[in-house]
Amino acid sequence: MKICLLGVYHDAFDKRMYHKVGRSLMKAGHLVISICPEGEFTGELRDGIRFRYIPKAPGLFRRFCAIGHLIRAAHKERADVYVAPEAESWVAALLIKLIWGGKVVFDMHEHVPSKFSHYFPPLLRPYVVPVTRWAMRRMAGYTDHVILTRDSFEAEWAGLKTP
Repeated sequence: MKICLLGVYHDAFDKRMYHKVGRSLMKAGHLVISICPEGEFTGELRDGIRFRYIPKAPGLFRRFCAIGHLIRAAHKERADVYVAPEAESWVAALLIKLIWGGKVVFDMHEHVPSKFSHYFPPLLRPYVVPVTRWAMRRMAGYTDHVILTRDSFEAEWAGLKTP
């Protein structure tokens, strides 16, 4: 199976995406492509994982722009599964699924609503968290699998059904 790891923030050798997810999938016999921000490593292959790069995306505006970069890079790969560890890469994965098909896995290892709220002024943060949570629950309805890495995340996802 061809599996594409989509990253806006996580670099090529991120502890979770490269060392845990990517290498495990590759060892299980899957073809793994990591689309990630440019960094010190510019090679195309390491430990059996192929790399494709998008521009770094510092700041909120550029992180949203990175969605388009991920879609363009992933279009060339046409994977069976797209694994997204961030909200922006999750949006990209869902758009890819809508346009070209494939399955989407969202790997939630950080509390996205509270992390995302820090891009906004403190006065708005209490409002950003529930809106983000609501949007994520809607997105999950189109996601094939949601991986929750902490028990504390489970309450927010209670009763959710994925395809």
